[in-house]
Amino acid sequence: MGYFDYGRQDTLTELLLVLALMKQNTAKTSYIFKNLPGSLRKVLICPECGEMLLQEDIEHYGSCPYCGNSFAITNDLEEFLLNPFVDQWSFMHNPVLPDSITRNAGERLL
Repeated sequence: MGYFDYGRQDTLTELLLVLALMKQNTAKTSYIFKNLPGSLRKVLICPECGEMLLQEDIEHYGSCPYCGNSFAITNDLEEFLLNPFVDQWSFMHNPVLPDSITRNAGERLL
């Protein structure tokens, strides 16, 4: 099954609800994001316990599953949580590869 198959809309609705609840905490917080080793995905480093959290962890629990730390919503955190949805949606509606990728593939064929 693909990324946006059955049940994914419910997950997006739940994520938006979590984001709305998190916006109630207006504390100024900065988060540390790192690239997941061997992947293009990013992880959030919990400011309390230092665990690496995937987007799915925060989407499912709404807080750190290891220490229970609640996250204040910031633009960076909102972008971290919503980017997988936006990227998948834009690829579904415009599946054309960037010019640099197709140009490099064409050069290899020559």
